Amino acid sequence: MLLYLHNALALIQGTSTSPEEVSQPSMLFPMLAMGAIFYFVLIAPERKTRKARKAMLDTVKKGDKVMTTGGIFGTVRKVEEHKIHLMIDDKVCMVFTRSAVQGIVDAEGVLLDDKTAPAKEEKAVTEKGKKEEASPKVVQEK
Repeated sequence: MLLYLHNALALIQGTSTSPEEVSQPSMLFPMLAMGAIFYFVLIAPERKTRKARKAMLDTVKKGDKVMTTGGIFGTVRKVEEHKIHLMIDDKVCMVFTRSAVQGIVDAEGVLLDDKTAPAKEEKAVTEKGKKEEASPKVVQEK
Protein backbone atom coordinates (compact mmCIF):
# COMPACT_ATOMS: atom_id res chain seq x y z
CA MET A 1 0.00 0.00 0.00
CA LEU A 2 2.85 2.36 0.78
CA LEU A 3 4.38 1.55 -2.57
CA TYR A 4 1.21 2.75 -4.31
CA LEU A 5 1.21 5.89 -2.19
CA HIS A 6 4.85 6.53 -3.06
CA ASN A 7 4.14 6.00 -6.77
CA ALA A 8 1.16 8.37 -6.58
CA LEU A 9 3.35 11.04 -4.99
CA ALA A 10 5.97 10.48 -7.68
CA LEU A 11 3.36 10.97 -10.41
CA ILE A 12 2.21 14.21 -8.80
CA GLN A 13 5.80 15.46 -8.65
CA GLY A 14 6.38 14.50 -12.27
CA THR A 15 9.07 11.90 -11.66
CA SER A 16 8.82 8.20 -12.24
CA THR A 17 10.21 5.68 -9.85
CA SER A 18 10.22 1.95 -9.98
CA PRO A 19 10.14 -0.29 -6.90
CA GLU A 20 13.82 -1.05 -7.39
CA GLU A 21 14.72 2.64 -7.14
CA VAL A 22 12.98 3.12 -3.78
CA SER A 23 15.53 2.76 -1.04
CA GLN A 24 14.60 0.93 2.14
CA PRO A 25 15.78 3.65 4.58
CA SER A 26 13.46 6.18 2.92
CA MET A 27 10.48 3.93 3.72
CA LEU A 28 11.50 3.44 7.35
CA PHE A 29 10.20 6.77 8.66
CA PRO A 30 6.64 6.43 7.26
CA MET A 31 6.40 2.88 8.61
CA LEU A 32 7.56 3.98 12.07
CA ALA A 33 5.17 6.92 12.02
CA MET A 34 2.24 4.66 11.11
CA GLY A 35 3.23 2.21 13.85
CA ALA A 36 3.36 5.01 16.44
CA ILE A 37 -0.04 6.34 15.38
CA PHE A 38 -1.49 2.83 15.49
CA TYR A 39 -0.10 2.32 19.01
CA PHE A 40 -1.34 5.62 20.47
CA VAL A 41 -4.78 5.44 18.85
CA LEU A 42 -5.65 1.77 19.34
CA ILE A 43 -3.37 -0.19 21.64
CA ALA A 44 -2.66 2.23 24.52
CA PRO A 45 -6.31 3.20 25.25
CA GLU A 46 -7.41 -0.44 25.13
CA ARG A 47 -4.66 -1.42 27.57
CA LYS A 48 -5.73 1.36 29.93
CA THR A 49 -9.42 0.33 29.93
CA ARG A 50 -8.48 -3.34 30.38
CA LYS A 51 -6.31 -2.45 33.39
CA ALA A 52 -9.09 -0.31 34.93
CA ARG A 53 -11.68 -3.10 34.46
CA LYS A 54 -9.35 -5.68 36.04
CA ALA A 55 -8.77 -3.37 39.02
CA MET A 56 -12.53 -2.90 39.42
CA LEU A 57 -13.18 -6.66 39.30
CA ASP A 58 -10.42 -7.26 41.85
CA THR A 59 -11.93 -4.74 44.30
CA VAL A 60 -15.46 -6.18 44.27
CA LYS A 61 -16.27 -7.29 47.81
CA LYS A 62 -19.17 -8.61 49.85
CA GLY A 63 -21.94 -6.01 50.22
CA ASP A 64 -21.22 -4.08 47.00
CA LYS A 65 -24.14 -3.30 44.72
CA VAL A 66 -23.24 -4.28 41.16
CA MET A 67 -24.76 -4.53 37.71
CA THR A 68 -24.05 -7.46 35.41
CA THR A 69 -23.48 -7.21 31.67
CA GLY A 70 -27.03 -8.54 31.24
CA GLY A 71 -28.46 -5.62 33.21
CA ILE A 72 -29.24 -7.50 36.43
CA PHE A 73 -28.74 -5.50 39.63
CA GLY A 74 -27.80 -7.25 42.83
CA THR A 75 -25.79 -7.18 46.02
CA VAL A 76 -22.64 -9.27 46.28
CA ARG A 77 -23.18 -12.05 48.80
CA LYS A 78 -20.01 -14.08 48.30
CA VAL A 79 -16.86 -13.64 46.22
CA GLU A 80 -14.86 -16.63 45.00
CA GLU A 81 -11.86 -16.78 42.69
CA HIS A 82 -13.85 -17.00 39.45
CA LYS A 83 -17.46 -16.68 40.67
CA ILE A 84 -19.60 -14.06 42.36
CA HIS A 85 -22.83 -14.84 44.20
CA LEU A 86 -25.40 -12.04 43.82
CA MET A 87 -28.47 -11.58 45.98
CA ILE A 88 -31.04 -10.34 43.47
CA ASP A 89 -34.12 -10.30 45.71
CA ASP A 90 -35.15 -11.76 49.11
CA LYS A 91 -34.35 -15.52 48.80
CA VAL A 92 -33.06 -15.22 45.20
CA CYS A 93 -29.32 -15.75 44.84
CA MET A 94 -27.63 -16.19 41.47
CA VAL A 95 -24.08 -17.21 40.64
CA PHE A 96 -22.17 -15.33 37.92
CA THR A 97 -18.65 -15.44 36.62
CA ARG A 98 -16.54 -12.56 37.85
CA SER A 99 -16.23 -11.20 34.30
CA ALA A 100 -20.04 -10.87 34.06
CA VAL A 101 -19.93 -7.86 36.39
CA GLN A 102 -20.29 -4.65 34.40
CA GLY A 103 -19.52 -2.35 37.29
CA ILE A 104 -20.23 -1.22 40.81
CA VAL A 105 -23.33 0.98 41.14
CA ASP A 106 -24.53 3.51 43.69
CA ALA A 107 -27.87 3.44 45.51
CA GLU A 108 -29.64 4.96 42.47
CA GLY A 109 -28.31 2.35 40.05
CA VAL A 110 -25.79 4.60 38.27
CA LEU A 111 -22.39 3.09 37.52
CA LEU A 112 -19.77 4.73 39.71
CA ASP A 113 -17.18 4.88 36.95
CA ASP A 114 -19.72 6.09 34.40
CA LYS A 115 -18.77 9.51 33.01
CA THR A 116 -22.31 10.21 31.82
CA ALA A 117 -23.63 10.74 35.35
CA PRO A 118 -25.90 13.77 35.51
CA ALA A 119 -24.22 16.94 36.70
CA LYS A 120 -25.42 18.53 39.92
CA GLU A 121 -27.57 21.58 39.39
CA GLU A 122 -26.14 24.79 40.80
CA LYS A 123 -28.07 27.63 42.33
CA ALA A 124 -28.78 30.56 40.02
CA VAL A 125 -27.70 34.06 41.05
CA THR A 126 -30.24 36.86 40.49
CA GLU A 127 -29.46 40.47 39.66
CA LYS A 128 -29.63 41.45 43.34
CA GLY A 129 -26.97 38.89 44.22
CA LYS A 130 -29.34 36.53 46.05
CA LYS A 131 -29.15 32.86 45.31
CA GLU A 132 -32.31 31.14 44.15
CA GLU A 133 -33.00 27.45 43.96
CA ALA A 134 -32.59 26.07 40.47
CA SER A 135 -35.90 24.91 39.08
CA PRO A 136 -36.03 21.23 38.20
CA LYS A 137 -35.97 20.44 34.52
CA VAL A 138 -39.25 19.18 33.15
CA VAL A 139 -38.96 16.24 30.80
CA GLN A 140 -41.75 15.91 28.30
CA GLU A 141 -42.78 12.40 27.42
CA LYS A 142 -43.76 11.69 23.86
